[in-house]
Amino acid sequence: MSEVKTNKISSLASDNDITLDPDGTGDVVVASGHKLGVGTTSPSVEAHIQTSSGNPELRVESTGANYATMSVKNSSRHYSTQIRTDQSNAYVVRDETGGANRFLIDTSGKATFGNHVVVNDRVEGANDLVLVTTDSNEKIHMDSDGFIKFETAGSERMRIDSSG
Repeated sequence: MSEVKTNKISSLASDNDITLDPDGTGDVVVASGHKLGVGTTSPSVEAHIQTSSGNPELRVESTGANYATMSVKNSSRHYSTQIRTDQSNAYVVRDETGGANRFLIDTSGKATFGNHVVVNDRVEGANDLVLVTTDSNEKIHMDSDGFIKFETAGSERMRIDSSG
């Protein structure tokens, strides 16, 4: 077994792994099988981050006016999670294959699912849940005081209170 060693990079001929190791703790390993290890000398998946103290974090950051994006893709579908500067810095889960946002949380906490339903469009009580269409004409309001209210065309059509 031969070893090529410099001050910061080493490789064992027996396994062909490359280790970037400035302080002797096995900081970054590029292992056989296309695996990258950060904080581990034995990565078990393609990208493996490990720490014994604190919380491991993977950060994708844009310091300009660009999107910060992470994506997942298989042979059929491509999805991404993004902070979208073109949508007032909303957090978005986007169906890249379909070219549409599937889930969005804006900076006020309002959540939109697809193009149809918004959660807590109008905060009516701290513990209420309000589902409304994007045009705000249809609404289901579940109130913390014990009633469910249904609205269409902006008018209340039915209410169920705590007595049923």
